Amino acid sequence: MKNNPSMKRSIFTILLFCCALSLADAQEIVVPQTQRPLITKRTASWCPLCGGWGWTFFRNLLDDNQNKAVFFAAHFDGAHTTPTSTAITGNFGGVSQPVFFLNNQNQGVTSANTATARTNIQNQVNAAYASTPVVQSGIRPVLNSASNTLSVQAKARFFQNATGEYYLGIYLVHKEFIGFQSGQGNSAEHKEMVFAHLTATPFGEQIGNGAINAGTEVTINGEISVAGLDASQLRVVTIVWKKEGAIYQAVNSNEEDEFLEPSSTAEPTAQYSVRVFPNIISQEGRVELTLATAATLPWRVELISTSGQVVETLFAGVPYSGTHQFALRKGNHPAGVYFLRLTDGVLVHTERVVLK
Repeated sequence: MKNNPSMKRSIFTILLFCCALSLADAQEIVVPQTQRPLITKRTASWCPLCGGWGWTFFRNLLDDNQNKAVFFAAHFDGAHTTPTSTAITGNFGGVSQPVFFLNNQNQGVTSANTATARTNIQNQVNAAYASTPVVQSGIRPVLNSASNTLSVQAKARFFQNATGEYYLGIYLVHKEFIGFQSGQGNSAEHKEMVFAHLTATPFGEQIGNGAINAGTEVTINGEISVAGLDASQLRVVTIVWKKEGAIYQAVNSNEEDEFLEPSSTAEPTAQYSVRVFPNIISQEGRVELTLATAATLPWRVELISTSGQVVETLFAGVPYSGTHQFALRKGNHPAGVYFLRLTDGVLVHTERVVLK
């Protein structure tokens, strides 16, 4: 595992993004109302302390906070670095190793205070887990064994009103990875090693900017090749970040290691596809909705702000089978990020739109 893993990333833009989902599939992502902090170990394969007291301490944290926190072992240097791990560690900072972070906060752990730090971290995790989240994400991973691809759909839901610039990232983690670690040898069993991101950037895609209303939901997608990897040792992690200046602050995390197979999903009962073009709209774009069969419920095609407000309705009615096109004009809308929402009252499909 070294640098630039082979992968296909699904870029969460509106260019030529098509899907075919059943009504049942669209309802399948459940967003839990949980608050789970992120615990990150900044580490390196050549670091003897990372394979010494830091090795034991990370396992103690795993034991203490199972199912209440999400874990990253992020290599900033050495044999197991990836673009994702270096981006994560660079965001958190730190000039030594091992360093342990709870969300973005350096916990100041040393070999001399591990017992106290262990208790302090567990108390913080318990307090966070007992609180009401501002936002959380649900995960739907589908593993296609025939093509060795893992496709992930993640949905963020805001449970409270929020203000700021929020992002949702999707990550692939090795639950157990066998590889060299100074202090442990050539066959060390690394736990929760962050491997790759499935989105266009290491910190995901923007899901809101400015005032965001409670109840706002945004879905993003990612895909990665898992050829040569042991699927039983993989975990999908989602993190909601809040960007403050140049730093991404971890807000909430979730994880899933039970993967669906394509054959286990329901047969589509109402297939559709959506295409929006061009990539960035400076004057006028097009929304293309294609239905395999005539709709039985009324559809709405709406442009909404990042706060969840409907700023324009492009279509309202019961569409017949075939392809429908709707004009999406920049007009008097302020430049920025918006979301295009298509819904028949049961199924909800959301796309990110940039007006220039």
